[in-house]
Amino acid sequence: MLKHKCSGVFRVFGAMQTPERPSAKRAKLQARSWQGQIESKEIQDPIHGRIRLESLLVRIVDQPAFQRLRGIKQLANASLVYPGAEHSRFQHSLGVMHLAEKFLLAVSEAEHTFPRGVSKPDDKDVLCVKIAALCHDVGHGPFSHAFEGFVHALARQEEQDDDGGGELKKRLSAHTHERKSAEITNALVDEADKETLLLTALDRRFILELFLGKDLEGGVAARRGRGADKWWLYDLVSNCDSGLDVDKLDYLLRDPMNALGSGAGSGFVLDPLLTNARVRLADFPKGSGGGRPGLFDAFGAPARMERRPVICYNANYASEAYKVFRTRFDRHDNLYTHKVVQGFDLLLCEALLSASAVGRIRVGTRRMGLAEVVNSREAYQALTDESLLTRCELLLEEEREELSQEQEHPRRRAADGERRRRLERAERLFARYRSHQHFKCLGERPLEEGESLGVGEVEAEASHLRHTINTRLRELGGDAEPNAAPADPLLEGEVVVVARHIHFGKKASNPLDFMRWYKTSDLPLTDRPATDRLPPDAVHAHRYFERKQFRAFLTRVEHGGAADAALHAAAREVVSEWAEGRGSHRKRATEEPEEESFFSSQEVG
Repeated sequence: MLKHKCSGVFRVFGAMQTPERPSAKRAKLQARSWQGQIESKEIQDPIHGRIRLESLLVRIVDQPAFQRLRGIKQLANASLVYPGAEHSRFQHSLGVMHLAEKFLLAVSEAEHTFPRGVSKPDDKDVLCVKIAALCHDVGHGPFSHAFEGFVHALARQEEQDDDGGGELKKRLSAHTHERKSAEITNALVDEADKETLLLTALDRRFILELFLGKDLEGGVAARRGRGADKWWLYDLVSNCDSGLDVDKLDYLLRDPMNALGSGAGSGFVLDPLLTNARVRLADFPKGSGGGRPGLFDAFGAPARMERRPVICYNANYASEAYKVFRTRFDRHDNLYTHKVVQGFDLLLCEALLSASAVGRIRVGTRRMGLAEVVNSREAYQALTDESLLTRCELLLEEEREELSQEQEHPRRRAADGERRRRLERAERLFARYRSHQHFKCLGERPLEEGESLGVGEVEAEASHLRHTINTRLRELGGDAEPNAAPADPLLEGEVVVVARHIHFGKKASNPLDFMRWYKTSDLPLTDRPATDRLPPDAVHAHRYFERKQFRAFLTRVEHGGAADAALHAAAREVVSEWAEGRGSHRKRATEEPEEESFFSSQEVG
């Protein structure tokens, strides 16, 4: 299972483990003073001010594969709800890189002694961390996270295809932007460093390990880029312990500023966290933090525990750390998973699936299916938000022209009936997206006890709602006016239930429990390990840290007219009952055992 999911990363690491370049030339270059030989450039950022780029970073940023991020909106379809949310992945990547350097300098230059056996970062470490932060999102597809939803839907579609869908499904199911980022980063660094030869194979592995986190082949236990003395560097870009890292800090500062305006604020103050961060040893359950067996033995630890260096925070500022996680919850609630944003995401996904069913888009001189594009680095790098839409719409225009030319041949016209239906559906979906006619949210309800967010539960809810709405339509049809146009019954897929799970970052747990702390009274710091316990009055925390909901959307493509109004009225009435807990498929199965045979088969996967 793990092998096919991480096959892309296998290839990346395979490419990295090549013979070393001429050692004499490398030694000569590395003997020079880095700061003396590298010319830096500065960029003005609206969130962080002046951002510095060394020449190697400039050579990465200037490549087309990185410049493509200018055409990928950070918040994708949220810009259709919040017009200010037009900022790009390019800006976010620069911001994360800047915060990574700022964090490193704050920790390493603070007036405290590092624990015995723990090392400060050297210039090479700083450069690697900055490259990882800069490239951590370079693998995002058009429309950011919405595209990943489409790819996974495409994988489910390919599973139903008899023509070799199994292998293609594996590759599509394994797709994540992190793994694609590893593949593209490797190519970017190859090109940028081909003359200077600053980075070793181990440095390149370290760069990928910094942002891959748990997506690394073999998990965090497979990290080899740096040893135990510098293990704390892994906390910076993708923190697998608490989730508090520079990626999260930048987007929680940047997104509300653009989408909601300056009045919204970030919800937290960053500087106290940065300036009071320290590197200390801390105890964790054995094996929880990765590292090959025995890696941390030199630090000593109680039985069944391991002691490793991590970034710790002053307990006096625990409230600011808590505000970071609370802000994450709020932004997912009112911005990232806004019901209209999700309606646009569903519409976009259906439009892209319909285009994929029509034919192949043009990428350069080739014709490629969207599944092929996802699996080709060169084709993938050619796509931005607008270019993907344009290529799909061009495909539909060409298909329409080809079908119109075949109208003169009766035999072909009869054979092309299904082909024409697929084209008309795709055209309607893209027209709806371009005219901002998103799929409507009918309502939402919290999960009942014993329910899960699994695919089986979601599909069972959708099937139940469709069945109930159709029943209600038949009842209304009997009372309708004689000449009134009846509403067509809903077909499979025309009601979609979306699982919505928002939390502080650690699902049902308080994320502060996964951080490590020191008290001002501990200063000056010693080798005594940091604590995971805060004073009882340090933070006024919430009782619950997550919210689980089902949301129902009506996804019928055609809309308008009296029949459509009748459908919406019936659907909203049914979903209103469902939202109040009177109409879930579980309750129906209890109250109407004669129909249990259908719904009892829809168990959670």
